[in-house]
Amino acid sequence: GDENSLLYQLVLQRWELRPWVAVPRSLIVTNADILLCDEDHRFSSRQCSSLKRSSNQNQSLYLIDQANLSSIAKIDIDETDSQFVIEFKGKGLLIPNKKWILQCRSPSDTEKVVGEI
Repeated sequence: GDENSLLYQLVLQRWELRPWVAVPRSLIVTNADILLCDEDHRFSSRQCSSLKRSSNQNQSLYLIDQANLSSIAKIDIDETDSQFVIEFKGKGLLIPNKKWILQCRSPSDTEKVVGEI
């Protein structure tokens, strides 16, 4: 489709209930969507077939989660550990709000990513 990749950033995904766990992810922002992908097929079988890294055409991305940019409710930055939390709007009573807890290597990377979103 007409999905132009505006941002590609390596991040760590973290979870509130398991704060010691950190999984490397690829965060991709297009003009309409935000995608959380893995570059290792052990985590998911759904392939982001339309989004290939230009630097290595043989490296495929595997979709972990995806949301429309318009569904972002808010983004909070924790500058002490370069983490940011993206909260998404829920879809009624049955599907509550979801959030991604992500971490960049540095506060400047975090600011760059949040600025692009």
